[in-house]
Amino acid sequence: MSLETQNRKDDNNENIKEDLENSESKLDFEELPEDPRSSFFHPEKEDKKMKGADPPDTSRVFPKLSQDIVRKRAKKDDKKDFLTRLVKPSQNRLTNAMKSLVAKKIVEREEYEIVFSLSRTVKMFIYHTLFYFIGIFATLLILIIEGYQFTKNLGFIGMHLRFIIMQYSTQVMFIGFIVLVAVLPMKSISQFESYFFIMLMVLRSFIVAVRYGFISNSRYKLYKSPVKLFWITSDFLLLGWLKMSPKIIHEQIDAAKYRLQIQKREWKFTFITPLATDIHQRLMINAKDSKDAFEKIDKEFASKMITADIFPKSGAKTTSLVAHAFAKMPEENKDYALRDTDEENVEITQSYEAEAILREMCLLESHAHSTPIYSLIIIIARIAIQIISQFYHNGKSFSVYWYEYLLTSWLIVDIVIIYGSNLLFIIAGIIDFKRKLFFMKILQSMISIQKSKDFQYSTYFPTLNILNKENLKSWLKLRSASLDLGKKFTYRIFLYCSIYLSVYLTYLIFLLMIVFRIIKADLAIAAYLAGTFDIIVILTILFQMLRMGAQVNDYYDIHKGELITIKKLLFDARDNPEIYVNLGSSADHSDQLLGKMIRTIPRSSTSTSKYIDDCIMFIEIAIQELEYEKATKPLKLMGLTCSNELLTSVYTGIASISFALIQYIYSRY
Repeated sequence: MSLETQNRKDDNNENIKEDLENSESKLDFEELPEDPRSSFFHPEKEDKKMKGADPPDTSRVFPKLSQDIVRKRAKKDDKKDFLTRLVKPSQNRLTNAMKSLVAKKIVEREEYEIVFSLSRTVKMFIYHTLFYFIGIFATLLILIIEGYQFTKNLGFIGMHLRFIIMQYSTQVMFIGFIVLVAVLPMKSISQFESYFFIMLMVLRSFIVAVRYGFISNSRYKLYKSPVKLFWITSDFLLLGWLKMSPKIIHEQIDAAKYRLQIQKREWKFTFITPLATDIHQRLMINAKDSKDAFEKIDKEFASKMITADIFPKSGAKTTSLVAHAFAKMPEENKDYALRDTDEENVEITQSYEAEAILREMCLLESHAHSTPIYSLIIIIARIAIQIISQFYHNGKSFSVYWYEYLLTSWLIVDIVIIYGSNLLFIIAGIIDFKRKLFFMKILQSMISIQKSKDFQYSTYFPTLNILNKENLKSWLKLRSASLDLGKKFTYRIFLYCSIYLSVYLTYLIFLLMIVFRIIKADLAIAAYLAGTFDIIVILTILFQMLRMGAQVNDYYDIHKGELITIKKLLFDARDNPEIYVNLGSSADHSDQLLGKMIRTIPRSSTSTSKYIDDCIMFIEIAIQELEYEKATKPLKLMGLTCSNELLTSVYTGIASISFALIQYIYSRY
């Protein structure tokens, strides 16, 4: 019995040992009688605990073995837990940063796709219109429906103190003016001013609503979360597109690249002549990795544009700092032959990223052009018309009742704030079209090898190496990107212009029907003067945009003409390339540039003539692409293609209507 019992105990011992070893990975920290982490940080404490601990259960066969396994596993897991707690905060920060970056990229990519939401526009139009009519009650209604954070990001509460004060002051003056004109007797203020005031507010609400209609669903959802003020204001047309900042330039270039599917590694240029030193340094900045450096250069550029002596000396290489003074440049300095030609024979191997060139074009344009001063002149003239019409209506006295002075001051303030801001949204269209025209002139200088008529653009960016097919591919992409730049803002401008034209044409028809006595109405002199002035201003701005848009569309043909000129020269050079390679300094500038391009042909090519034939074929493809884009992607305004023929038709129609109106008034009175 004793031998059998001893064998049974030995078998049990082996089974217990095997079970403990196999279950090592299944041991749980929380099942231990003491905190194992204390043994890792304070091993001496564990020794004391073990010394004073209860003796192990003698009923177990291998108490020492089981205790060693438990302690070994506890220390192993304790070290793992310690490392986890050390790494976990960094991992959390990294995870949160990655989530934030991914969310930002998702919002940006969705913003790049221009989609218009009519339902959101209508909802925002109702919100802002209600605010102007019922004020704080509209804010409470929006607060109940949308929540606090959304209402705050809309600008109705708690965003920026000065903005909130101006917002509610404008609303109080608006509703106070409407109510007081309706209930109090007036001598110098007619009911027309109330209608005019309402029209301004409705147009203002529409302008704000359109902005929300063009934002993406992801960005719109973020309005219900805490966001920074700059994130909201970056979508404002007047702050973001009227005067481009370096940050806005980066965002819009990224958006254009995304929409046109442009790969950065394939978007580079090689010029045939060296660039000015300051331009070269700015183009070599990788703004993606050094935005602060780019913004610093932008500030230095702006200060030099204001303070530096920018007039070029005879024979000196001009730089980008003379861009805004070309109109004042002496005629003798505008000769293209006066450019520094000492570097004509320098071998050009430096390539520049096209993105950096587009960034430089935007930087130059943002400092070379400013907001037109005539916007201020228009506002002052509009106020003067309002005051003069009231004097004319009352005779010698300006007013009879004291409250009319108060209401007139309110009207003047709202003309400055509301009428002025509404006007800037239309003037932004002129700036946008002028910017595109500026880009087209620079693009022309980059492919022109003949004597340039616009000295400034040829100095800023000289001719590309046209015999490098990659240069021509990149040029076509740069052309498309420059027209696509700021597409989100451009669409909004087109919609603003359309609604403005519709409103003021309706008002013009209404006035004409009163003049021709189709409708019987007795309007004050202010109605005729202010209405006529506004119609003339709006139509003048729109016609100016049409004219600039027609010039931009004409550059399709101008660029094709430059490519055709190059193709003609290449036909001549194909048979006798040695003549162009060995030209002297007395040859034409275009022939010298062509000879330099021919010298850049790789020696590995089988035949120079065959290489030139391939370039001619690719130039023909580029010409066909320009023809296709002109037919499918012309610059339009209010759905009409901007062209000289359209301008001629519009001017003819206006002249006919004006002549008929003058003839009727002359015969009638």
